[in-house]
Amino acid sequence: MKKEEQKLAKDVAEIYNKLNLLFHAILALPLLAFVWMYLEYNSGSMQPFLEDQSTADMLGFALPLMTVGVIVGAFILFNAGLRSIDPAKGLFNQVQGYFQKAIILYAMLELGLILNLVGYYLDQRNIYMAMYMIVLVFFSIYKPTLNRLAKHLNINGKDKDFLIDCRRISRGEEKEERNTHARL
Repeated sequence: MKKEEQKLAKDVAEIYNKLNLLFHAILALPLLAFVWMYLEYNSGSMQPFLEDQSTADMLGFALPLMTVGVIVGAFILFNAGLRSIDPAKGLFNQVQGYFQKAIILYAMLELGLILNLVGYYLDQRNIYMAMYMIVLVFFSIYKPTLNRLAKHLNINGKDKDFLIDCRRISRGEEKEERNTHARL
């Protein structure tokens, strides 16, 4: 294995690991706050902040609508950003561009989580919990995996194999050959 291939694999694996860590950190922080708030409300030690029903009704309509807008906007920006990544600049630049676009996607989805966290704090309606769960579903759909990276960047063939195996290659491990026709 060539040294430059191993260095490229190490650099790509490092970007992927940063993206994965960032994804889980962005997902975990509001989740902890939401779970704590839910448990406090259910134990009866916390009451809804809003007492005015008309304000609560307006928020019950506006925040879920804003959440949908944030989700749609996030995917529009993400897909437009992916189209702007030039495949001719090489695998490292493609992955680095994906990292930048994914951060924007995750930040916007995070905003959707925070909107519903604030809504649940103010009013304690189940609509905020439902919208929170919907945003979590979108987070799970866009969880960073090397296969998903290759799919979003339209990487095929040997480059796709290299991308998927980049963590193993960066450690200097050889690819395992598997006999797919062996008896079980």
